Amino acid sequence: MEGAPAAGAAGSTTPGAAEAGEDYFSGASSVHRLMLSDRARNDAYAAALLRHAPGRVVLDVGTGTGWLALFAAARAGARHVFAVEACAEMAAVARELARRNGLEGRVTVLAKRGEVCARAARSSSGDLRLPGADAPAKVEVLVSEWMGFYLLHESMVESVLVLRDRFLDPAEGVLLPSHCTMFCAPVAVEGPDGEEHGFYGLAGFDEVVFGQAPKRRLHEGAAFTQDPLGLSGRSLEGELFQQGQPNCVHGVRPWDLLAPGAAFKQIDLYACAAQELRQFSSGELEFQVAGSLLPLASHLGADRALWGGVAVWFDCAFRGRQGGVPDVPDVVLSTSPHARPTHWLQTVIWLGAATDEGLEPCPVRVDPGARVHVELEFEQDEENPRWYDISLSARLGAAEAAPPAAAAEPAAAGHGAR
Repeated sequence: MEGAPAAGAAGSTTPGAAEAGEDYFSGASSVHRLMLSDRARNDAYAAALLRHAPGRVVLDVGTGTGWLALFAAARAGARHVFAVEACAEMAAVARELARRNGLEGRVTVLAKRGEVCARAARSSSGDLRLPGADAPAKVEVLVSEWMGFYLLHESMVESVLVLRDRFLDPAEGVLLPSHCTMFCAPVAVEGPDGEEHGFYGLAGFDEVVFGQAPKRRLHEGAAFTQDPLGLSGRSLEGELFQQGQPNCVHGVRPWDLLAPGAAFKQIDLYACAAQELRQFSSGELEFQVAGSLLPLASHLGADRALWGGVAVWFDCAFRGRQGGVPDVPDVVLSTSPHARPTHWLQTVIWLGAATDEGLEPCPVRVDPGARVHVELEFEQDEENPRWYDISLSARLGAAEAAPPAAAAEPAAAGHGAR
């Protein structure tokens, strides 16, 4: 491929909050507020549990406040739910909510890391025992909301894979979610803007878990308007949520995209090993800038735009099994710029250089028809494996005739756009 010299210097970023080691498992009510009030997230998990949980034994990994476990038992008809939570503070919240809603006989909360449960199961005194049973229960559904920014931040998926191998029936067990796809596209966003993002109007927990009403409401329509569980209205002590995201987490709008997104990493959670996710590359990807996709807010006029970085997002499919083979996906949770907003937003790897004061953005002018070449490399951080170091190599090729605008594509086509 012929082209001009590199358009942007290779960059590196390590997004995330200040969690390290065991500090990761400290109780952070603001984080749980954010997740509970994400309607796209909650709707996808609820739909998947309603289809796959009835009459089955469910293992919820990283239950947090227990919302998924309570929903599986109270609304989806699970036979029994084992809810594993490493943070003792949040496990206590989940246990108390189960008690208040009369579910303590069907929801067992285990205040320990999933890996500890897996080791205990190899001894004579396993944790996953149904009331009155002598032998460990057969887990038929393993559900977890393990996804972080750009899908893999926090590396919680590794705990899910450990429990998959130890507890889930290898022939008929169901993983929720089961398949994930990572996407990327060049975007005309100049650099971090430092704005705050939030979702308010919690999924039935406004007065239950945190004890106070939200301070303000952003992204109207992004939260449940009714209590999906019929939970008790009595409050537990808590705090208001007010938190900015790391400067690499950005709300990308559809018109910020300079080209349609491309899939670069597909993960089958029924089959993959943790090692496959610790270091990988997108390979070189080529995008052609579509003239009619140039952002409306271009500072350079209607015919040019600033290429500021590469946005990364992901889709998750929730597939069951039929005869030991995953069936057609029935639920897709998308974090695409074309989909309903989620608390994950999108992750933008900026074109620029790191300095002592932070990132120095270096956006590049692009013309309609320009060929943009990018390669992303992901590697777990050596000091804190819950973070990833993400490196971007980019170059700008010569402009050609610009293709027509690309419409938002349906999820089945691979981009998860809605």
